[in-house]
Amino acid sequence: MVTGGLLRFPTDWDTLMYHLPFVNHWLQAGSLYASGGMRWSDPGNNELITLWIVAPFSGDFLCTLTNLPATILLGCAAVELGRQLGLSVHFRHIAGLAVVSNFVVLKQLIDVENDVAVAALFLSCLSFVLRYVKCGGAEELILGAICFGLLAGVKFYALGYAAVVATTAVLLVAKEAGARSAGRVTAWGLAGFALFGAYWYARNWIADGSPVFPAWAPAASDDLGQSHPTFWQTTFIGNGRPELFRLAIEAVWSMTGPYHLAALLSLPVTLPWLVISGFRQIKHPARSREAAARFGLFFAAIASGLVLLITPFAVEDVPGTLNQMRWKYCPVRYGLCFLSLLVIALSLVMSDIFHNLQLVLGRLGERGLPFTKFFVNLPFALLGAAELAQVYGLSNPESQASYIDNVFIAVDVLLVGWVVFLVARSRFQLTVVFVLSLAAIGGVASAGHQLSERWHQGFAAHYDEMLANGLFMHLRATQPCGSRICVLDLRPYPFFGSARQFRVCQPPHIRSEQWFRTYLHSQKITIVVARLGQDLPLHWMNGQPLLRSDDRRRRLVREGFWVYTVAYVDSD
Repeated sequence: MVTGGLLRFPTDWDTLMYHLPFVNHWLQAGSLYASGGMRWSDPGNNELITLWIVAPFSGDFLCTLTNLPATILLGCAAVELGRQLGLSVHFRHIAGLAVVSNFVVLKQLIDVENDVAVAALFLSCLSFVLRYVKCGGAEELILGAICFGLLAGVKFYALGYAAVVATTAVLLVAKEAGARSAGRVTAWGLAGFALFGAYWYARNWIADGSPVFPAWAPAASDDLGQSHPTFWQTTFIGNGRPELFRLAIEAVWSMTGPYHLAALLSLPVTLPWLVISGFRQIKHPARSREAAARFGLFFAAIASGLVLLITPFAVEDVPGTLNQMRWKYCPVRYGLCFLSLLVIALSLVMSDIFHNLQLVLGRLGERGLPFTKFFVNLPFALLGAAELAQVYGLSNPESQASYIDNVFIAVDVLLVGWVVFLVARSRFQLTVVFVLSLAAIGGVASAGHQLSERWHQGFAAHYDEMLANGLFMHLRATQPCGSRICVLDLRPYPFFGSARQFRVCQPPHIRSEQWFRTYLHSQKITIVVARLGQDLPLHWMNGQPLLRSDDRRRRLVREGFWVYTVAYVDSD
């Protein structure tokens, strides 16, 4: 996160496309309703964390801290969910480590995507549901409702997982505590959604007539159809190509590792195991709550798998190419909730086998039979080996961290632990804590200053090298602060500038040349930047004639594949 995130500039496609532009649009508009971006209508709960982190500063150099809370929450939620299912300490911690030890989580620790936040809040909700079924406390109800509302407001596909949580909660609570308690859970869930997730959908409904704009919005239906004419075919179920299963297996293996792959392939065993073991535990009144938890995990795993199968763009976003499946990353990040549940389910099965072997082979060991301890510990050893292989597999060049960096980070962690140990044993704890706090504040302030200087000095040069071969340095040198730039490119973030000094907008759809002229003057645009040709999305194609019409107003910037056209707009 330090060497691959804080010390580098953002390069992830979605981060540059809308996650960071969200935040800059909000800051410039002074409101969470800022319709200047192409993806302005997406929910933004996770981006609110980014806003909280970067708003006090002149640049977004701390943006890669966004997913640190979600990653910590994901690991803790997995461990707690395992505890509620009856996993022993060792097995639930192995499961928790496996859930966060994959390339998707590692990658999102150094960008501002939000799939880890969806998985973290999903597992947290399920954990609080099982805790409430077990003890019926108000704390579980309140915290579960908060997580539910936050989950629903992260992104559109998170609504499906929120529905899974809601259905699981109502069914389990109704079975264990009755309809009245189920009604109480429903009321709290609706309150949590209203307070922590509904704003985004209410905003869209009021502004454009649909809570999930641009879908189901009469004014935008044609735009959506032109952008994605085969929308249903971007899902697993709607596509139906025979090679999908093979590509899915390859994606899980490449993006996660042996633990997740084993969890996916063992699905025909783990799901029946949950049901059968649940019915066996029902016979024992003391374990009925644990049986209910297993039934809940069974239902949530199946339902989350169905949500993944109907998630748009998990398979492709270019019709007929299966490009998302071949790139491997997208289907796994969209399926992180489902795969995390399968990892916990596999750990539960192996834990059951471990305890049964302890009972059976322990008796045989008392009779003097050899190798009993080896077989007793075999399930734990297998999971441990899979986890070690998965952690080792994270030494990927794309992680942007060298072994030397990791050694320095490990030394830093040991030093922090040593300082905490000394403070705990010191007779002058308050004095030591005060001195160390002052030193820490000074160190953080100094580091922040260095990051800020580096960010502003290297921002334009970095994105010129990445995308434009001089365009961003040219804009920084020639355009005054506050200039309005219309960007017809899918990655508008670099055009804001290092200090957010430029105002950027993207029209959702250019209906005609005259419409585009009116739009430019109404928005007081001074510059239009476009990547013309076949790479320009369909909904912007009607803007090409205007941009090509006057050679005096455009300047081509070329670097290999990338070709930008910069058009200067007259003020009249």
